[in-house]
Amino acid sequence: MNIKYINEKVQVYNEDGSFLEYNVLFTFDSLENNKTYVGYTDGKLDDNRNKNLFVSYLDNECNDGLLKPISKNDIKVLDKFLVKSMRGIKNGRRI
Repeated sequence: MNIKYINEKVQVYNEDGSFLEYNVLFTFDSLENNKTYVGYTDGKLDDNRNKNLFVSYLDNECNDGLLKPISKNDIKVLDKFLVKSMRGIKNGRRI
């Protein structure tokens, strides 16, 4: 599987060459590890009726334009980002 970040969309290519397109929800740069994280969705709901969210990263040192899967360490960076972002939002509005 090959994943590419293209403007406001993410294209995931399957082994057969076909692809699915996802909408980008957020991007952010981490100075901690020189990665750009990209959160994206297919718009579908999971079994708990939550919107599917996928996160990958761009390696800014490699600069190949391909999104890569996140690690456990990346999850810690994402958690800090999301907690900080949610502190600035109340009732769906930025405060």
